Amino acid sequence: MIITSRSSRDRLLVLVGEQHVTAVWVKQDWRGRWCAKQMTTVPSEGELSVASLAASLRNAVDGWKLSRSVGLHWFLPPDVLAVALVGKSTGNESGQLVLPYAQGQTVSMQMSAQPGANVWLWIHQAWVDMLQQASESIHGHILYLHPRAVFFAHVLNRRNPSMPAADTSALHVVPDGRYAHVFAGEACVRSFTQSDDPLPADGLPGEREQSELSTASTLLGLPVSPGHDAGHTDAGLDRVRLASLSPVDGGTLHRTGILCHSLAVVAERRVRNLAVGLSIAVMAGVGALFMHQQQTSELNLEMRKELRELVPQANTARELKTVLAQQNNFLALASKLNEAPNLFQILGRVIEKTPPDTTLTGVDMSAEKISLSAHVQNAKKARTDIEIGDGVFNVLTAQPEMDEASKTGGVYRTYANAIPGGKP
Repeated sequence: MIITSRSSRDRLLVLVGEQHVTAVWVKQDWRGRWCAKQMTTVPSEGELSVASLAASLRNAVDGWKLSRSVGLHWFLPPDVLAVALVGKSTGNESGQLVLPYAQGQTVSMQMSAQPGANVWLWIHQAWVDMLQQASESIHGHILYLHPRAVFFAHVLNRRNPSMPAADTSALHVVPDGRYAHVFAGEACVRSFTQSDDPLPADGLPGEREQSELSTASTLLGLPVSPGHDAGHTDAGLDRVRLASLSPVDGGTLHRTGILCHSLAVVAERRVRNLAVGLSIAVMAGVGALFMHQQQTSELNLEMRKELRELVPQANTARELKTVLAQQNNFLALASKLNEAPNLFQILGRVIEKTPPDTTLTGVDMSAEKISLSAHVQNAKKARTDIEIGDGVFNVLTAQPEMDEASKTGGVYRTYANAIPGGKP
């Protein structure tokens, strides 16, 4: 496929003949096909030369205002760009093209491979130089060199309408003024200039035409399509309308032409445009990330400031909670003292009457009940009752069923008593 960029979607198709030069301005659509926009036919002045071709091109594109970098596709007659049919014969099994010119004097390419022969395009370097100078005279550049047969087959679509385009069972001829193009299906296999002699009385082609068709038929092993006409038929190209031109695929142009100009500039432009687009996207992404980071940083600073303001308040709340708990405990103790004012006296008596071999570990006192927990070394010798001599709680009785073993030896024993109606 041809490498294109948005700025190279204009091309110029130039059809060269003996008396006319036809220029077609084509533009690439979204499907990659080249569609005709403008078309003009200009009479050529004298023989083909840089001056005559440049004058015809300048006259053709004078009002189109094409880009200075427009690419040109030249469609050339067979006496300039030859379509050679080289048979695969003994000594040349691969069907290679052999020309009587030194290396570097010609430009060639294999256009198609047929079962019995190969089809080659070749042109002398002098013609290439002349076409390049003519292209540069209108500030354009050569892209491809094509045979005229490609223009008639794919742009004008003038293959034999009675046969399917892909039918390769016979050869059919497309007349083109003094030129004749021989096709096998969609592939042009031979293109030649017909003789200037008048047609015979029977209207059949002359010896040159018969010889060319016979050679092609023999090499390819295909008959010539009946009803063909390789005589001097005027193609009427000067009467072709723009609407008669068919869109042509870029792959077809690439496959049927000699590439004569590096597409590196176009490729570099595409890479540069892509790089610029990616750079803009990356810069936009970096800018968005920077803005997001700035916003996140500001949000973090605000949250830290709020937290610093909330920490003292949290500490104050925790201190208030502790104070309230202490006050609640104090109020609970004060409530108990209000209920039984003599509890402090009773506590003193409990401590006083606790036996020496018994360690007091806890006291639970209320107006209805009093119990104490003590550590005794020898449970068997420990007292079963402790007399405290109080009028309400006189004797505290041991509760052996509540004994708990101590890790240091002995047990923790509970002594309890209650006023009448209470439960020990």
